[in-house]
Parts: sequence; C-alpha cells; structure tokens
Amino acid sequence: MSSSPVSDPYDFGPVPEPAPVTRQGPESAPPSVVAPYAEPLYPPVQPHAYGVASYQAPQPYLPQPSPYQGQVYPYQGLYPTQLPEHPQSGTILTLGILGVFFGIFAPFAWGMGARASRDVAAGQPYRFGGSARAGMVLGITFTVLQVLFWGLLMFVFVAAR
Repeated sequence: MSSSPVSDPYDFGPVPEPAPVTRQGPESAPPSVVAPYAEPLYPPVQPHAYGVASYQAPQPYLPQPSPYQGQVYPYQGLYPTQLPEHPQSGTILTLGILGVFFGIFAPFAWGMGARASRDVAAGQPYRFGGSARAGMVLGITFTVLQVLFWGLLMFVFVAAR
C-alpha cells in the first residue's frame, strides 16, 4: 500500500468570476422600454383598391369574466345549469349489464332504478340521466325475459308429465 495522495479527478481548480455585462448604444435600454423609433410588430393596415382592408394582425386572447360566477348550484359540471346524475346511477347501470349475463342481477337493477326515479320525482337535486335510465331499462327487459323463460320452462316440464 502506498500512502501517496490521490488527486480528485473532478477538481478543476478555482472557478473564475464572470465578466460584467455592459451594453452600449441604443440597445442599452432595459428590455421593458421600447425605443420610439422601433418598427411596429405588424405593418399598418392598408386598404385595397376596392375598400377592403388587407391582413390585420390577430388580437391577443383576453379571458372574459364568466357570467355564471355568481350562481350557486350543487354541482358545477360541464354546463353550469346541468344537475348531476343520481349517486346510484353507476351501480344501477352495472347491475343492469350484469343482469344481461347473470339474470339474478336484473331485478335489483330494476328496483334501484325505480327508487332513483322516485327520488328525482320527489325533488332531490339530481337528474335521472342516461346511466340510471339505461340500467333500469336493462333490468326491466331482462327481468321480463327471465320470467318468460322460466314460465315457459315450467310449462314444458308440466306438460311433459
């Protein structure tokens, strides 16, 4: 083992100070000050021979205040006046879709959809929108088909005796 000092490979010595930046001439004005002789960003609009103005520079977008800021709603959705769907809408639709494949879920979709419809009719601040209505329709349809299927199956078995 040698006891010689190992030099640091990342040591590049002292860092020099940067030279001060000085501006000279008309460009030495701060960037916020525009020289009076500066050219405009867009050429002035010159009328055509037919009296129609030529190209005009686009106006910058300035955000406008919303006319709906003072109104209070329970839910500010995509449209300020739109009420939210019933909280059980997702469950009703899920049960309706499951009722297509597994008939046991269809009556539950129908029942929950009917309850949500009654809630909205009673004046709760929701709407009986697409998800809840679709789930309820699926529940009604597949409950009726299930009853017809089992009724027909029972009729065939009873008639076969």
